[in-house]
Amino acid sequence: MHIIGRTDFADFSEFDLQGVQFKVDTGAYTSSIHTCDIREIVKEEETYIEFKVLDSSHPQYQDRIFVTKNFTKRTVKSSFGDKEERIALT
Repeated sequence: MHIIGRTDFADFSEFDLQGVQFKVDTGAYTSSIHTCDIREIVKEEETYIEFKVLDSSHPQYQDRIFVTKNFTKRTVKSSFGDKEERIALT
């Protein structure tokens, strides 16, 4: 068994990202990562997304564009009851 605290670090090998700090939210059904400049692109009948991880105010920001076809869209509800459509990596 591995015990973690309020924060820990994760690697995202698909995107060659190591040591990204995250906050543990035990009340959440899913996890999220801070992204910006998200664009959905349809090209030759294929759909993919481009995005950047974190934003320029974060010390680990790299200004790299990440690309994946492994995503879905889902509606999430905040703790305030507000609904929002978001991209989910699969």
